[in-house]
Amino acid sequence: MHRTAILERNLMLLHGIAEKLEESPDFSVAGAVQETEDFFDILGQSPVDLALIGIYKQNAINCVKVANRLKAEYPKIKTLVLIFDYEETESKVQKMLKLGATAAIEINQVPDMETLKARLAEVATAETKIGLIPPHLVIRNL
Repeated sequence: MHRTAILERNLMLLHGIAEKLEESPDFSVAGAVQETEDFFDILGQSPVDLALIGIYKQNAINCVKVANRLKAEYPKIKTLVLIFDYEETESKVQKMLKLGATAAIEINQVPDMETLKARLAEVATAETKIGLIPPHLVIRNL
């Protein structure tokens, strides 16, 4: 089972992802929050092996600061960055990957929750960094 923490500013998406992950026997959600400090509180209170972080162009979350802190304080946690527009956030995404995020994927490449769960499972078990998951590698799980 992959113990997961979610940091996402969009409340509807945050609750939707958390709810769907909880329904899966492969995932357990340690916490799903909108604020960075709440996210790190979860990491400090509960063992987590996977983090899902949503970033946008106009994002209140300082994703580079989050990536730096994850690398320094929780280097074993695997991280999937959920991107809402790669062209608008490319520099942030590249910095997060350079700082240790395991993988990044655009939300429009995730046609359903089963696909997201499959990508999260890949990230959780990855031995090395995956990087930006290109569109042609995102296959819908039936």
